[in-house]
Amino acid sequence: MEETDAGPPGAPRTSASYPRRTSAVILALVGVLVVSALPLRYPDGVHMATEAIRVYAAMALAETGQTCVNPLFDRFYPGWEQAGFLPNIDAAVRDGCYLLDKAPLMSWLAVPVAWVFATAGAGEHYPALTLTLVLLLVTLPVLLGLLILRRVVLARGLLSAPSLDLSLVLLLVASPFLANMGLFLSHALVGVVVLTGLGLSLGWPRRMRDAEPGAARPVAESEVRKTPGPAETPSGPWRAPFLGGLALGCAVLLEYPSAFFVVATGLALLADPEGRRRVLPWIAGGIGPLIALLVWNTLVFGGPLELSYAHKAHTPHQEIIAEGFFGLSALRPEVLWGLTFGASRGLFFHAPWAIVAFAMVLHVARDPAATLRWRIAIPLTVVGYALMIATFTDWEAGQVSVGPRHLVVLLPLLAFVLARGLGSAALPRGLHAAVLAFLLAAGLHGALLNVTAANVFAHMPDGLANPIFEVIVPVLLEAGPNPTVLGGWFPPALGHALQLVLAIGLLLLAWTRACAGRHAAGPLAGLGVVGAILLLALAVTPQSSGPDAEISVLRHRQQIHDLRGHPELATEYRRLIQIRRAEREGRPNPPTRPVQE
Repeated sequence: MEETDAGPPGAPRTSASYPRRTSAVILALVGVLVVSALPLRYPDGVHMATEAIRVYAAMALAETGQTCVNPLFDRFYPGWEQAGFLPNIDAAVRDGCYLLDKAPLMSWLAVPVAWVFATAGAGEHYPALTLTLVLLLVTLPVLLGLLILRRVVLARGLLSAPSLDLSLVLLLVASPFLANMGLFLSHALVGVVVLTGLGLSLGWPRRMRDAEPGAARPVAESEVRKTPGPAETPSGPWRAPFLGGLALGCAVLLEYPSAFFVVATGLALLADPEGRRRVLPWIAGGIGPLIALLVWNTLVFGGPLELSYAHKAHTPHQEIIAEGFFGLSALRPEVLWGLTFGASRGLFFHAPWAIVAFAMVLHVARDPAATLRWRIAIPLTVVGYALMIATFTDWEAGQVSVGPRHLVVLLPLLAFVLARGLGSAALPRGLHAAVLAFLLAAGLHGALLNVTAANVFAHMPDGLANPIFEVIVPVLLEAGPNPTVLGGWFPPALGHALQLVLAIGLLLLAWTRACAGRHAAGPLAGLGVVGAILLLALAVTPQSSGPDAEISVLRHRQQIHDLRGHPELATEYRRLIQIRRAEREGRPNPPTRPVQE
């Protein structure tokens, strides 16, 4: 029997009346989808810099009790110092000692796992260690955090359950969030921590009531005054903002740019007379992480305000940080386009449903059921953070990115905004139907792109107009997807196919429930499929141009084959590159047997 909470006879259905067991199964299946089919991304010996420096720092602390990663360089790159070779371009340096240049909390959390590996004599098994760290510190905490957040907001009646589940499925299978959950990076985890911190710091918005199955309307102002919202409950008025400050402080320890959310939250609290009483416990919660960061900076870099970014070892990275304020400078239109609609790093290209979420920001900011601090915080955090990243010199984030890596932090908040706006009965029926049809199209498009990218190579090439269709798809057709943790049970191609089937099945299930009671799903599904085909057709269109475009595309395919452990295909691409260069220079084609580089 399905779990429901229909209330007294004759009462309108509430969000809690949605079949909780069924919707929980949806998210449980998403968890199975992400965890069980997690790709084994790299062969032994391939250490991608942004992830590896975090792992090296944890290993150094676990094995030597020191922050210097030089012994790990010696282990994995013998002779690097004599050759004048820097093994990791993301390291910081001080007095000849190479150090972690990232926010330290991910590495701190990884120390116990690294110690277990070292004690077991498995310290050199980098791929196994990294996969374990990803599962324990990224994938599982993110999924658990989203499930807890879902339970909290549904128990308080803050969101329509069908809309929330659709938003979470879009987040997990149809956005760059999916690939980031399989990397030892902080962005996906920070996104969940930030959303949790905002909810606790500001007090969750006042509840909404379902007008009909699948649709919610804000509680009237008179009802709000009679029935206090969660922020006004008498139990422990200091506890929630204290924990919110602690969560946001931990977000900064995970990723330094998260300080933006701390500032935005403080401004929102101060602007709301009712929110000002939350400021002192909120500040108290953030003191612990702040002290930890100041002590770390003093011990490692010589002073409490000495951030690792100021000690970059790699000269191009030094130049990035030196520009403007830690790499933040003027907003450029081409960067804004690249972060939004651009085929290389655009959020709307990889996850078109985010267009609707951004459009909902204004709607949610005017929500009469929300407190003033929430109406300030939503546009300030969503729009403000996106604009801040658009001013960052290294906005493409190098090759460590499916879509805009730095905007992955916003995706859980965007899913929350989408669910809040979509569940509101304020949307006209026709507009609500059009939005649902577009979300299905965007979900199908996003699932195909992001599941494929996560299974082939989550570190997308930069400098190309359309890396997914110019590089990732051809590599998939030539060499297949990565093996997965299920690879011993069935071939990788079957694993990839199963992920796509599960992703699309979960999307259709969640989407159908969001339509229930308001729209006929059949006609809207037809529009959604047609829309997905059109989106994919548009996605194929951008192509790299210029005299070196073809050679650049071939070189990136060769590099990915090398990194994935396919030397025969990589060698063939080297031969093709030599032929194209000879043709451009008017020289005879090289011999059939390729010259080794």
